[in-house]
Amino acid sequence: MQSACAIHATRAFRLDTDRYATAASLEDEAAAEGMRVLVLRLRRGEIIYDATPATELRMGDILALGGQRQYLLAFEGRIGSELDDALLLDIPVESASVIVTKAGADGSSIGEMAQQDYARGVFLTRLMRGQQQIPITAVTQIQRGDVLSLIGNPARLDAVAAEIGYRERSTLVTNMLTFGLGIAVGCLIGLPAFFIGGVKLALSTSVGTLLAGLLFGWLHSRRPWLVGHIPEPSRMFLVNFGLAGFVAITGLHAGPSFISGLLEVGLALFVAGVICTCVPPTIGVLFGRYILKMNPVLLLGAVSGAQTMTAAMVAVQDRAKSQAPVLGFTVPYALGNVILTTFGTVIVLLMS
Repeated sequence: MQSACAIHATRAFRLDTDRYATAASLEDEAAAEGMRVLVLRLRRGEIIYDATPATELRMGDILALGGQRQYLLAFEGRIGSELDDALLLDIPVESASVIVTKAGADGSSIGEMAQQDYARGVFLTRLMRGQQQIPITAVTQIQRGDVLSLIGNPARLDAVAAEIGYRERSTLVTNMLTFGLGIAVGCLIGLPAFFIGGVKLALSTSVGTLLAGLLFGWLHSRRPWLVGHIPEPSRMFLVNFGLAGFVAITGLHAGPSFISGLLEVGLALFVAGVICTCVPPTIGVLFGRYILKMNPVLLLGAVSGAQTMTAAMVAVQDRAKSQAPVLGFTVPYALGNVILTTFGTVIVLLMS
């Protein structure tokens, strides 16, 4: 399915037909063919009007149409010739990021939202869920916490934000209170421990911080004005630096043990590692495909998330030439990180 609601152009056309009595009739014809084309303004003589669905259209009117380029090109042959009317096309436009927080918007499809009066003249350019970009189609469902990148009339953008959530203001300042409080809460969550058979069981500060991050992320999706904003450049630095540090520390701690284990046990240790790595994903794929009847693209995304392997999800995206695998990746990835960190100790306890 094609992208539903992304605006790429605004063009002016002379109306050389009487098949459209109102702006709504033109827009309804486009919607019936799966296209979103809006009459934003019109020129009649020397006067320029802002258009609504009830606006009457007459032959000779010059219409400012907004929508995707291919949709506008499809309408050129039905309407009339394209004109260069700079004054008509001088439409005030802003971009905005809106976080979905309202219960009424949760579960609505993009197509349904595009038909609402408050969304007229506003177009969706990007949909982010967590840190993953979600494909934009008419049937894609919006969830709480999603971040919508919108473009349109400033007043309309404020109306959309008021209906579905909270308009996030762009800033380069990192809210250090949120950042520091998140780390502190995570450490407090991970500190408590208890012993079973002489084995210490604890979430650890790393899992505690992960859980705190999930908590603060959930709060931000519900109350974005309560939990401070962290700019994207700062977030990407923390992600990349933290991942590099985690890999380095894990390698430094595991390297000597792996070499000594390999020398003591032999090749069997390496073969066991290969089996443990390959068998669970294979079982997961077969179970999901033939028992749960899942879509293969979503299934491979879910299995990649369960393995906490972002690189695998990216490979699936490349092969599928789609961002749809992200829909199955996010929840298994969060659960996999928690289970991976906490159950290592449990397995050692069971084996002993």
